[in-house]
Amino acid sequence: MVRVMRFYSPFVAAALLIGVAGCSSPLERASTERLRDSIVDAARREIDGARGDSADPTAQLTASREPGGVQFGERELQRLEEDGFYPPSHYGRVIPDLGPDLIGADSTVFQVSLEQAIAAAVRQNLAVESARLAPAISNAQVVEAQAAFDWVFFASADLTKVDRENQVPLVGGIPVGAAGTVSESRSFETGLRRRLTSNGEFTVTAGQTRSDLLSDGTVLDPDPAQQSFLQFDLTQPLLRDLGSDVALAEVRLAENRERADIHALHATLINTVTAVERAYWDLYAAMRTLQIQSQLLDRGIATRDHLENRGYDTTSSQVADARATVENRRAAILRASAILRQRSDQLKRLINDPELPVGSEIIVLPIDDPVDEAITYNLPDALSTAFASRPEVHLALLSIDDSAIRQRIADNARLPLLDLSFQARYQGLDASTSDAWEEVVDTDYANYVVRLNFEQAIGNRAAEAGFRRAQLQRVASTVEYRQSLQDITLDVKTAMRTVLTNYRLIEQARSTRLAAAESLRTHRAREQLDGLTPTNLDLRFRRQESLAAAEIDEMQAMLDYNTAIAGLYAAMGTALDRNGIRFEVE
Repeated sequence: MVRVMRFYSPFVAAALLIGVAGCSSPLERASTERLRDSIVDAARREIDGARGDSADPTAQLTASREPGGVQFGERELQRLEEDGFYPPSHYGRVIPDLGPDLIGADSTVFQVSLEQAIAAAVRQNLAVESARLAPAISNAQVVEAQAAFDWVFFASADLTKVDRENQVPLVGGIPVGAAGTVSESRSFETGLRRRLTSNGEFTVTAGQTRSDLLSDGTVLDPDPAQQSFLQFDLTQPLLRDLGSDVALAEVRLAENRERADIHALHATLINTVTAVERAYWDLYAAMRTLQIQSQLLDRGIATRDHLENRGYDTTSSQVADARATVENRRAAILRASAILRQRSDQLKRLINDPELPVGSEIIVLPIDDPVDEAITYNLPDALSTAFASRPEVHLALLSIDDSAIRQRIADNARLPLLDLSFQARYQGLDASTSDAWEEVVDTDYANYVVRLNFEQAIGNRAAEAGFRRAQLQRVASTVEYRQSLQDITLDVKTAMRTVLTNYRLIEQARSTRLAAAESLRTHRAREQLDGLTPTNLDLRFRRQESLAAAEIDEMQAMLDYNTAIAGLYAAMGTALDRNGIRFEVE
């Protein structure tokens, strides 16, 4: 029992030294608490500022708008529709012939809903696919960093043969000793080595050597000899590089990189969903613009044909003006058709559907219409949601944690180098292998070595400068966090104002379209009384174009409102939730 205690006793002290690694400085904990408080205060200031002097900061407000300057009753609206003046939504999904595509074939149309487009993009968008790979790569880096603390098995074997001539001393003219040495030895070593979370290293090595002296005239006992040993080595920093904060720094930084890549994936998904919705409504705008331009062309053709058929009271100048106007409108149709194809390709690129490759000439058309419903909102709630959901906030917090880890490493690097090395070696020598190992187990022959190694740079300027740099980087990361909160606050408020403004603009644009339609309708009635004079002809064409522009403006106001809503949810970081997409990390 005494031998067993003697065998283990040096490692008890080493275990106590390793246990020191988990301790952290009270000053460090206090600094972290102050940092946490400053982070909470930064968010609270923005939310309190949004509440202002509101009597009920939790009240939900509803977007509102004033009635437009032009108000038509049911009879007036019906009269306009009877005369062929419909809102843009009346055009449906029928588009004029676009002519041959880039491969000389007739255009093929594929209709898609907004939900289908978003779902396809989330599954197949290349930017999302690339972002999905980043967490897997960083997870491998985490495992790689953790593997630094895995057990390492090692082994080696040697075969040595010696045949050399020796100098032989003469005593009274008589040689003493052998004139040459001939020997042969075979040895092997094997063991396990592991880096400790205290930043030390522990190694256990076992080995055996068989030596055989083959020289004539020399006899050894035992010969051949079996020499066995079991050796334990422990190296442990006592000041600089001591502790898990230093040893596990790379692991924690790798884990933060993995979390950062996950939040970056979340941001990519939000941006992709928002980009798809904007591209979808841009395509809708191109489709409606083409339809409106086609309607405008039809009205121009009808006016031209009317002039050509009347003949008896029209001048060649009037007919020429009508023809020029029609041809100009045909050019607008060509431009609108090209824009439709281009925006169709842009949407196909985002959704990356294998059945709708960007290279195909299939034209994607939207089947959903924009909504015209008032939203409810609350600015403090929106900011709270954004601070909890936006990936940028989490990335800023991870940056703060990274800088704190690096500051602890830099702080530790200011300490002097004081390393403890301990070695215990137990060996045995006998003619028999089993007897040699029995001596090892019984610890009959034990050697112990304890060593302290000290080192300190005079002035320690490099370490002090590194610590100062780490401190400043940590302060900079907290400033960046507070700036990210301000940026998010600005994003949410700007998006919310854009939503409310565009909701009000819908009514104004609708009033403009109704007024333009009524203007064109009444002009037709005047023409029946005054005749188609050059002045009336010019007015007809201008009012036709004014109506088309008003229809486009009303349609665009609706799309701007829907796009602004998508932007608001993106600013709050809830674009995925709004579209029924669950972001889960496995």
